[in-house]
Amino acid sequence: MPKLVALLLLTLLTVTVFNCTDKSVEPIIIGDGTYPTAIGTQWIYERIDSVRTVTDTVTITLVSEQALPDGRTAHIARYKTSDTLRYDTLFLKGDTATVRSGNGYTSWITERYLFPLEIGRGWTASFQYDSVWVREKNLASTPAGQFYKAYRLERIVFFLNYIHYDEIWFAPGYGVVKKNLVRDFLDPYPAEQHDIWTLIDYTLPE
Repeated sequence: MPKLVALLLLTLLTVTVFNCTDKSVEPIIIGDGTYPTAIGTQWIYERIDSVRTVTDTVTITLVSEQALPDGRTAHIARYKTSDTLRYDTLFLKGDTATVRSGNGYTSWITERYLFPLEIGRGWTASFQYDSVWVREKNLASTPAGQFYKAYRLERIVFFLNYIHYDEIWFAPGYGVVKKNLVRDFLDPYPAEQHDIWTLIDYTLPE
């Protein structure tokens, strides 16, 4: 419980100081390779739910793209597990990559990145109490390889008495290589969900 209280206080502090975020950095165009976008790009993750002691494999593949009237590019990503098949949408515009689950115009944001990633930089993912911060740049070791320039991001989402706390390792040019996702109520019971994602294989077409 004390850990959750501390996390809540950190969330409130994050919201309070968010307007002080440095916005002076020059953007890097995503098409230059920060976020892989070639059709056929594929990421395969091992996903372990340590609360329910369930392990499965998640395969995400970029299958098509479309130019939108507002200047964005929409990439359709096939999300597949042993019991799930859906199509998410990766939207690219300028220095921003946003992933929405399902139909991109009516669904929710699952990921949002603002490039270039720089330690100390932060942004809002979907609404005021959904913040992402770049915390460090370090080695991320996975079965798929050693990513020496991976950034560790922290995402905190606060819904009344419910907390999302995510750690995401993003390697420019490769995408997400590791994730540690916690969903928890502010109570003394174990976390509602604790997923650990690890990249085990990937394909980056030319």
